[in-house]
Amino acid sequence: MCVAVFAYEKHHDLKLLDSGAGGPDELAEKFSSTSIMYGLCRIQDPSTGAHRIVLINWVGEKAPESQREACAGHLPAIRAFFREASVVLSARRTAEVTQEGLSRALAHMAPAAPARRGPPPDAQELVGTNYRKTNPALEIRRTMRESFWEQAELEEQQRKADERRRAQEERRRWERQRMEEERRGAAERELRCREKERLIEEQR
Repeated sequence: MCVAVFAYEKHHDLKLLDSGAGGPDELAEKFSSTSIMYGLCRIQDPSTGAHRIVLINWVGEKAPESQREACAGHLPAIRAFFREASVVLSARRTAEVTQEGLSRALAHMAPAAPARRGPPPDAQELVGTNYRKTNPALEIRRTMRESFWEQAELEEQQRKADERRRAQEERRRWERQRMEEERRGAAERELRCREKERLIEEQR
């Protein structure tokens, strides 16, 4: 499971804060109760078994009201930028973004409508004329976004390869154990047969 957390730096520049393959529980630890942040996570839908990309819109319970107001209009641009995400989930508490919390939310949510293709909308249309004409989502370079999903795919392939390797090792271990038990059983039968023959010979 590849995850990423994005946070604001300076004014409204959105930067990659952290990424990895630790899963939702590791992701949950990255969110701050005093900040507006965003998270991306690949998680298995408990209803369908399919993997889905979740975009988390994190508004910390202690985030300043001024920051909440300033960032309130950013989500549409960010959602359009991360168009791979099929679900958008708003969260305020850590328990909502753990493996259990996300699975519970997915179980009660319909798939998010796909974002339209093409370049993200102009930021000035989203956040008003008082905000400098810079889309906060575009502060994350396209190459970073593509690299994230390439890394996610590589990690998914590695996970599957590791599962196959473990399954093969388990089969080999089981086969060795079976053969050893058969050899031990054959040796015990041979020993009993010889002992029986010895007793018969002694009785003659």
